[in-house]
Amino acid sequence: MNEFSNWYEKEADDIEKTCNIDSNLRKTLSDKRAFGLNKYKEVSFQISEENSLNVDIKKHAEEELEDFINYMTHMAVVRKLNGCYNMSSEIYNMITEAESLYRRIRKVELK
Repeated sequence: MNEFSNWYEKEADDIEKTCNIDSNLRKTLSDKRAFGLNKYKEVSFQISEENSLNVDIKKHAEEELEDFINYMTHMAVVRKLNGCYNMSSEIYNMITEAESLYRRIRKVELK
């Protein structure tokens, strides 16, 4: 890792600590960032300040939430396949919360 990547990782961990993310999940998140840094190398958003500032992070976040909503919808389908013909309140709540986040992403100020 370069100097910026090291700085980025420390900042990300500090933010996660501020948000009270537990140490096991912080480790998982750090491992995922390291995987992305290794996979995408020079185009990784944590390789340089320029990349960090120029990536369309809101679009990426929207795409991740689209995937998450599809996963939760699949869980509801699996429940039906297993004979549960009503959606659980947990799945319903996760889908609607994710949809709310999806609608709010573009409103986030980055400056």
